[in-house]
Amino acid sequence: MDNSNHMLFFERAKLYIKVKSFDLAINDIDVLLKNKYKVPESIIMKIECLMCLKKYEDAENIVKSDFMANNVEKEDIIFQMLGNIYRKQKKFKEALNQYSKMKILDNLITEQKAFCYLQIEDYSNAVSEYSKIIEKENKNCTLLLNRGLCFARMKKYPKAISDFKEILQINPNHVEAQKFLVKAENQESKESVNLSKFRKRK
Repeated sequence: MDNSNHMLFFERAKLYIKVKSFDLAINDIDVLLKNKYKVPESIIMKIECLMCLKKYEDAENIVKSDFMANNVEKEDIIFQMLGNIYRKQKKFKEALNQYSKMKILDNLITEQKAFCYLQIEDYSNAVSEYSKIIEKENKNCTLLLNRGLCFARMKKYPKAISDFKEILQINPNHVEAQKFLVKAENQESKESVNLSKFRKRK
């Protein structure tokens, strides 16, 4: 098979992925791998297809065998792939362990780390990771909402309220921000009342 045919298989596999025909994509990718065409890219595509099919064990095995065996020098890709596989399985601590091995973290990986911390209720680290991205994407309502939720769960209500209000300045119709703002303000009010009662007793 010449390179022009390889390219046809490669492009067709990408089209199959777009229409979510992952099994058909894998068939074409296997042909490419057999002919050693664009090996790293083809392996990554196959791993992503397997993850979409929820065949996580197969995806993990490929990362640990084929990916490493083909002299892929970029270790960060390996750690990212393993992290993504574990995250999809809700193995958040294992995912964090892989992401933390990466030398270069872009906003997407930082957000995935923050999400994992949020899921294991490590709100302090989640806030730290979300804040790194918000410095660059200060109009991102999803990031602000998640950080606000972390602050609320840490009972840092003024900071939570600040994030929710910031969202509503960006999007006044943001339903979740409206709901959580009311909750945070109510909780802050209760905390203030309780503190006032405590001081009177003293």
